[in-house]
Amino acid sequence: MDSETVEQVLPSSPEKPHIKPYRKHCLPLGFLAFIGSYLVQFPVAFVIALVSVLALGSTDALGLDWLTLLVEFFLVVYTVIVLFLLGGSKPFKCRVAEFLNGLKGSLYFVILALLLVVYTLVGNLASDVAPTADWPIVLIKVFFLCIMVGIYEEGIFRGVLLGCLLPRMGKNKAGVFGAVFIASAIFGIAHVSFSEALSPMVLSQLVLKFLQSGMLGIFFCGLAVSTGNIWPGVFAHAFWDFALMGSSGVFEDPFEISYVDTSSTGWALVAFYVVMIVIQIPTVITAIMRIAKSAPTCGWLASEQMPEAGVHETYGAVSTGGVSQVDVVQNGSSQTTQFDSQVVPQSVPNTSDLVSTQEAEPGSAAWYARRSPDAPPPPKGWQG
Repeated sequence: MDSETVEQVLPSSPEKPHIKPYRKHCLPLGFLAFIGSYLVQFPVAFVIALVSVLALGSTDALGLDWLTLLVEFFLVVYTVIVLFLLGGSKPFKCRVAEFLNGLKGSLYFVILALLLVVYTLVGNLASDVAPTADWPIVLIKVFFLCIMVGIYEEGIFRGVLLGCLLPRMGKNKAGVFGAVFIASAIFGIAHVSFSEALSPMVLSQLVLKFLQSGMLGIFFCGLAVSTGNIWPGVFAHAFWDFALMGSSGVFEDPFEISYVDTSSTGWALVAFYVVMIVIQIPTVITAIMRIAKSAPTCGWLASEQMPEAGVHETYGAVSTGGVSQVDVVQNGSSQTTQFDSQVVPQSVPNTSDLVSTQEAEPGSAAWYARRSPDAPPPPKGWQG
């Protein structure tokens, strides 16, 4: 019987990774872990307060600052364990080039944080507000708090939440942006302090704080997606928090955080949020550009196959009547996979859009689902 062989050779340096199937329960487990990070705070705080009462006689003896530091420490431990259980060691790996690339993309963000420090210091000193007597000790506490907050929030919002969305949604650019906007919206909601007094001023503060924090979330997602890990975001996040909390902590208690002001100065907070939104626009634009260049991606909680540079694969489809076979040749070694020719399209698609002939039956729904949107569509009359 006549045979027809069609061969296509992949480029030696493919621009996009071959996305393997996402882990079956990654999405529900990720959301459960995210919700658990909030639920675990209450028993942890209760245990710490109980120990404080038994050891020191009262909860006031421990202080809000140490209570916050201890709770944040346990949240960091929780986040590290969850990330390891979901993705193994992959979420923690960071090459120097990736980290430097993330720092390069954070340059405007760092400059912006430094300008806010100067604004806070100059504004307080010009108003004759004296620094507190223990401000060096406060700065040390704030420093360690910001590092832990950076690890926890980047680990739980980007590492877990965004990480469990990308394997399901990251097969194309639209899906990657959808995952980023979902994770960023949840990040924005998490930074809103709800108040019983819902006046127009308070509502304005809530909406603006949501937008401002959501924009920060997009920026941090851009760092995570473009570098493939959370560590550049941890650095940028910790630096941003330390710039804001540290500069204010020199003059007042930085541990009593509230994003709502119901006093007569509430409209000043509204104006502050508006200014912050405007000056953060360049960071969002930069993040969107970085995400667009990195998509599609399945993230760090799912398997991802990136062929090494210089590796060529040849796919040959041979018709043999009732059964067809695909020969995969890589660096001189070959392997053969057989499949029913009745479900194979008449033409062999661009194999650079496939994962592997052994991981999905050609012509199946999974086979077509894991191809890029630029690949040829399924044949007419195809049923997955």
